[in-house]
Amino acid sequence: MKYIILSGSNRNNSGSRKVSNYVAHSLKQQSGDITILDMHEENLPMWTEDMWNAESEQSKNWQKYSQQLQDADGIVVVAAEWAGSIPASLRNFILHMSSKDVAHKPALIVSVSAGTGGTYPIAELRSFSAKNNHMIYIPDHVIVRKVNDVLDTLELNEEDKDDFWIKGKINRAIGILKLYTHHMKKLREEGQFDLDDYPYGM
Repeated sequence: MKYIILSGSNRNNSGSRKVSNYVAHSLKQQSGDITILDMHEENLPMWTEDMWNAESEQSKNWQKYSQQLQDADGIVVVAAEWAGSIPASLRNFILHMSSKDVAHKPALIVSVSAGTGGTYPIAELRSFSAKNNHMIYIPDHVIVRKVNDVLDTLELNEEDKDDFWIKGKINRAIGILKLYTHHMKKLREEGQFDLDDYPYGM
């Protein structure tokens, strides 16, 4: 199975990237072909209506990401919490995503907080980010709180209780995502989804 991890912070050496690296490690341990798309490294231009023109520079620039998403079987969205919201770079990337890219593909949300927050990205992503692209968030999610104090290594150490607990939580959620990925791939192959005549969520 192929997975895309959206590391949703445009900061360099961000907590989101540290979390994404551990998520990638967990996926590899449970078998998977992994690509991390780091919003800091990608620096995607802001969405405009030029995306509706297949010949526009913006549309052409998106094609490499579109192809990567189309090739993926599952998605992990790692979302930093900035002032109670997700970073603009992640929101911009999601605005570019269409049903052609991710329709009926399972996704896991992993939110990231430097403090004890992290709930707002979960609510925000579930409420707005899958309406038109038909991506499917699985019921489980993960909140990584006090990110500066955990996930500094890949090894499991039971003596570091906070680090051990969050790694266990991530590993469990990845296992559930893999189950959804396996079965949703079959559903996409068997199902007939009318996304041409009815492309939007409402």
